[in-house]
Amino acid sequence: GADIFFAFDECTAPTEPYEYQKEAMERTHRWAERSLKAHRQNIEAAGKQAIFGIAQGGQFDDLRRESAKTIAEMGFDGFGLGGSFSKKYGDDSLQSALAMLKELPDTMPVHGLGIGEPGDILAAINAGVDLFDCVAPTRLGRHGSIYTAHGLIHLKNDKYRSDFTPIAEGSSFTRAYISHLLRSGEMLGAIIASMHNVKFILDLVSGAREAILDGRLSEYRADFVRSFYKK
Repeated sequence: GADIFFAFDECTAPTEPYEYQKEAMERTHRWAERSLKAHRQNIEAAGKQAIFGIAQGGQFDDLRRESAKTIAEMGFDGFGLGGSFSKKYGDDSLQSALAMLKELPDTMPVHGLGIGEPGDILAAINAGVDLFDCVAPTRLGRHGSIYTAHGLIHLKNDKYRSDFTPIAEGSSFTRAYISHLLRSGEMLGAIIASMHNVKFILDLVSGAREAILDGRLSEYRADFVRSFYKK
């Protein structure tokens, strides 16, 4: 009953060599063809559910472009931007992936798979990504970290024991209260922190949408990055 679902793919580790990345990409393309064919044969489902194809290619630009072009030509309802974008594998990994979007028709919806870092979300939106999913906001929340306008803070740290600043403007929950819950092992602390982080990301994207309509996305993105990632 999902509104959108994805064809099978093989998401490789970015450390895999070129030969394996190519093999996995070609396997992903074969699976995409089979997934799409099976879905189109299900007339009832095909009429109300969208299927997206996923492009792969690892850290190799030529493979990513080839994969994007191949998936785009198959007739999917949308495009899944696949891959691993961990900073430890190079800060240009996401930018390399976003470059493949030039191979897509302008009208094809793009979903960023696993893109959840706030700065990466804005970079992806700037490149034309429309939808996102990622575990980062809730994973960070479960471990006691929350997003703020001035970066990520870790509420289990001692300095937040007596910090009665609200975790967000208008919130009735203080940093000290959430810190107490987290350090006490109370599940409510992780729940509130997770909900806060999800709201933060939703607000970030809502602001980006307004900025696009106002023709000031670049300014919005620069202001956020300057504040969130300041040293």
